[in-house]
Amino acid sequence: MKTALPWLLLPLALFGIWLGIDLTDTHLMVRYEPNTALDQWCDVNATFDCTAVARSKYSHISLGEGRADLPVSLPAVGFFAVLALLGAMAGLAANEEKRRKALALAGLVLVPALLFSVYLLGVQAVLGTWCIKCLLMDSAVIGSFVVALLAHGGGLKGLMGDLKPAQTGLIITAVVTGLIINGLYYSSFSDKVAVAEAKAAALDEGDTASADGEGTKIEDLPEAEQQKIREQLQEILEQARAAVGQFYADYSTFPTREFGKNSFDGLKGATDAKVRVVEFADFECPHCQMAAPQIKDIMERYGDKVELVFKNYPLGKKCNDEMTRDMHPDACGAAVAVQCAGRQGQYWEMHDTVFMKARNGDSVNTRNLKKYAATVGLDPNEFEACLTDDSAWEEVRLQVRDGRKAEISGTPAFFVNGVQMPSPHPTFVEAAIRRELLAQGITDLPVDEDRVFGN
Repeated sequence: MKTALPWLLLPLALFGIWLGIDLTDTHLMVRYEPNTALDQWCDVNATFDCTAVARSKYSHISLGEGRADLPVSLPAVGFFAVLALLGAMAGLAANEEKRRKALALAGLVLVPALLFSVYLLGVQAVLGTWCIKCLLMDSAVIGSFVVALLAHGGGLKGLMGDLKPAQTGLIITAVVTGLIINGLYYSSFSDKVAVAEAKAAALDEGDTASADGEGTKIEDLPEAEQQKIREQLQEILEQARAAVGQFYADYSTFPTREFGKNSFDGLKGATDAKVRVVEFADFECPHCQMAAPQIKDIMERYGDKVELVFKNYPLGKKCNDEMTRDMHPDACGAAVAVQCAGRQGQYWEMHDTVFMKARNGDSVNTRNLKKYAATVGLDPNEFEACLTDDSAWEEVRLQVRDGRKAEISGTPAFFVNGVQMPSPHPTFVEAAIRRELLAQGITDLPVDEDRVFGN
C-alpha cells in the first residue's frame, strides 16, 4: 500500500497545475480583457464568485512599472510540477530509504503551499466571497500533504528526520525546476498581457498608440500578432455595429425614469444641454472603473451638447441599507470622499483619481483616500473632518435613494434623457446620445470613423 500511495501525488499535482493555469487565465481576462465573456461554472452567487475574487486587489502582486502583474495563482503551476516530479521519484524509488527521502522532501515543499492556502482562505474571508477553484486548490495542497505523510509512514517526526542530512542537491534541483517553469509561464503570460494591452489601445486610440501613450502598441508586436489583433478588432467592430443596430431597433421599448438633480451631485457639461446622462456608480465596482475613462472621453467629445449627472450608489452597508452584506466595504467611504472633494471645488479631480487608482488595483480605504486628496490639492484638515461629517454621508444616502427609486439592479447604471440603458457599456450611452441629438435636429456630431453608430 505504501508503495502505491506516492503515485496519488501525480493526479493531485496535475489537478493543481490545471487549477493554477485556469485561475491565471481568469485573471488575464478580468484584468486585461474586461470585455471578454467569462464562462465561469464557479460563479454561483454572491457568496461563491470566482470572478469577484479574481478582480480583487489580492489576486496579484505588482512587479513594478512596465511589467505585468504576477497573478498569485501562477506560481502554483511550477510548484505542482515539482510535486509531480517528487511523487514520481517516490513511486519509482529503488528502495525504502529513497522513497521516504523523496516523500520527506515533498512534505517540505508543501509547507509554504499550506501557508499560501491559509492566505487564500483569509483573503476570501475578508472579501466575503469564496472562489470554488481556490478552495479546490487548497484541497489539492492539503490532500497532497496527507498523502505524502501517509505514504511516508513515519509521522511528522519521521518525515522531519528523513530530511537530515539535508538533500542539498535535490532541494536546489526542485527549486530551480519550479523557478524555470514559472519563469517560462510568466513570460508567456506577459506576452498575452502585451497583446491584450495592444488590442485595448487600438480600440481606444487607434493602431499606433495606447490609452495612456505609454503601453504596448500594435506596431511593437510581431507581424503575425498584429494581423491577428486586427482581425479580432474587425470582428469586434462588426459585433458592435450589430449590437448598436439592435439597440436602436429596441430603443422605444426601454423603460424611462424622471430624474431631479441634487446640488451635491457630480455635474459636468452645460446645464441647458439637449441631452442629460445620469450615471449611478460605485467606486469599487470593476465595471464602473472601466467605464469611467470612456464616459469622460464621451463628455469631452460632445461638449456642451451633453450634461452628465453623477450619483453615488455604493454597494456597501454603511450608506446603502438595501445591502445585506458589504459587497464593496470601502465604497461608501470613497463616495463620501468625492463628495467632500466637491465641497472644495475638486469633485471631478477626486472622482477621476479614485477611479484611476481603484482600476489599477489600489485600495480606496480611508488611508489611501487621504493620499489621493493630497494629490488633487485638497486641504487635509478640512477633508479629514468632512470624512466623518454626517451631512456628507447623508448626501450619499440621498443619492442611493434616487437609485432605489430608479429601480437600478446593479452598477454602473445609465439613463440618457431618462431612458434606461439595457447595458452598462458606454458604447450604448454614446449611441443613445447620438439618437437623442439627431431627434432634436442636431447633426453636428463627432465623426464616427468606425461606423459603429450608422449615423
